[in-house]
Amino acid sequence: MSHQHVRIYGSCFGHQLVAQTLLSSHGVHAEKSPMGWEIGVQRVTLSPQFKEKFSLLKNTESMSCQFLHSDHVAGITSSAKLPPDWMTVGKSELCEIQGLFQPGRVLTSQGHPEFDKFIIKTTISNLKENGQFDHKEACDYLNSANQEEDVILFGQILISFMISP
Repeated sequence: MSHQHVRIYGSCFGHQLVAQTLLSSHGVHAEKSPMGWEIGVQRVTLSPQFKEKFSLLKNTESMSCQFLHSDHVAGITSSAKLPPDWMTVGKSELCEIQGLFQPGRVLTSQGHPEFDKFIIKTTISNLKENGQFDHKEACDYLNSANQEEDVILFGQILISFMISP
């Protein structure tokens, strides 16, 4: 990582790739999630350490966005396993590591703040047609995709990260 001034952002597979690439020496890796798929709008409970880094999050306990993954980042049992300047972003009911943050350098998100309802619903339909899950599961995921998201707030955090000194 010789270009310390370059900011790195990764979502979903990018989150997993960045985590495994930059933190594998700390036991961090990507693997199939034992909890299965996390699809549609999900709520992420933010970690106190992450919230402290963004004034926008002062009165915010959680954020939601679209998700579509069956793999996850593993190998982090507590923040103590991360290098001193790294922290987790938060967790959901199905995924303990919803993102990673190294101030001024790296921000990752397991979710897809860049996906809208149309993209998620189309993908859910395609995955159902390909046999990834049954009709009931697809209906549950489609209903979840219709929930409200905090994409504006997420965008503000991402911009703040990218332009911060």
